[in-house]
Amino acid sequence: LRQRFPTIFDRLDKEKQPAIHQSIEKWSENYTSDEILEMVQDYTINRRGPGVVATARMADIKECFEDENWWERGVFDKGTDPYYGEVALQAPVWKMTGTPPRTKWVCRPVGADNDYIYQKYLGVGREQLSDWKKRDIV
Repeated sequence: LRQRFPTIFDRLDKEKQPAIHQSIEKWSENYTSDEILEMVQDYTINRRGPGVVATARMADIKECFEDENWWERGVFDKGTDPYYGEVALQAPVWKMTGTPPRTKWVCRPVGADNDYIYQKYLGVGREQLSDWKKRDIV
């Protein structure tokens, strides 16, 4: 790759990205993610010098859910849904002291708000809506 794309400008060219990605993908098939991380860190620290590339192992979803840190920071939350039972979900991102975030509901079935929409935004009265339901219009 270094010979084909010698400068950073060559490597950042959008039209050259597919070839670069294919080469990296082909090379990386021979190694685990931990081995690749070790090679990059070894190159950065021992050959090139510190402070060149920030690297870290990526956690998968299961590992994130099992990490207490995310729960303590309020990134994840648990809620109870009448249809699905207890579910884990992403908590609101913002954290404010005067107005703490809240989750109104965990999940809503399709059509749960139809009555509200018909009445508030479409001006359909309760009697009309009830009639439509009896006649299987809605």
